[in-house]
Amino acid sequence: MFRKHSPLRIVLITISAVGIACTLYYNEERNQLRGTLTELQKQVGVWKVEDESKVVIARIPVAKDAIPPGVGKCHLWQYRIHLPAKYAPCVSSTSGLVKANAPGGQGSQNTGMSGQIAEPEQKLATVALIETDDQWKFYFRVGGNSSSASMPPDFSIERLGDFVVEPVVSGNEIGAFDADEAICLFRIRENEMATDGRGNIIKDLYAGCTAYIFSEDQQDAFTEWSQGQRNSMKETLQ
Repeated sequence: MFRKHSPLRIVLITISAVGIACTLYYNEERNQLRGTLTELQKQVGVWKVEDESKVVIARIPVAKDAIPPGVGKCHLWQYRIHLPAKYAPCVSSTSGLVKANAPGGQGSQNTGMSGQIAEPEQKLATVALIETDDQWKFYFRVGGNSSSASMPPDFSIERLGDFVVEPVVSGNEIGAFDADEAICLFRIRENEMATDGRGNIIKDLYAGCTAYIFSEDQQDAFTEWSQGQRNSMKETLQ
């Protein structure tokens, strides 16, 4: 014999059952989100900016699916960048012949800029060297600014160890820079200085590429430095 329940009791049982089902569902969703967050933290680390007035840069491990299928050879570096308030990001890249410790050189040069940001922001920066059709190309992107250029026809990378490779930060390092600095995000160059068609050394220039980021209010100083009119960004011209 079945017990007869009042309509109110039936309603309360139904509400309770729905509540339990919802709780189980949202607990599962929360656990999945926690798992995703944990995975992200494993990949990029816990992001803690001690001084928000600085440009802060951390390297991000490259995901397996970051390199598209069909690409023969590719070297890829990625960074997460914290930009302070009132920073107006400019990016500049040079590919061809570059200097060992300064921007500028000879070859393809690209500059892109964005407007001043009101509040601190984070950007993803990507630097890549990709070989397609026996030609190496240099690719550089920060936020919405990007550039690409072909390397000289005789430029070839068989082993990165044969080059001087200078990423702005390595491994789990986090770099903090003053907002008025021009920051070299990446440089790769040959060990020996370049030569011209007659075999003569081209002084202080090396086959390779560089990528810089700086604030727009430092553009004149950056240009003077890249053109050899300054020895550094902070040098005061008389």
